[in-house]
Amino acid sequence: MLRAVQQSAALYKEEAMKMKALAMAQQEENEHLQQMETEKKKLSEQEQELMLQYKKLQSEHKTAQLLLDEGNQRIESSLK
Repeated sequence: MLRAVQQSAALYKEEAMKMKALAMAQQEENEHLQQMETEKKKLSEQEQELMLQYKKLQSEHKTAQLLLDEGNQRIESSLK
């Protein structure tokens, strides 16, 4: 009888340790997922900033190209 109680207690402790290890693993995984989600959000914000900068530079490039074209036309007209 005593041996059965000891075995039962040992099994209980073993199961409790397994459950604790599983809970810790799940907590670590949740923390990792949360870190990844934070990094994903940060990268998404950076991507949006870069897209805005790209569009601004694209607009400035277009304006500069139009000014160059206009300048070239004026030079050609003045040389005729």
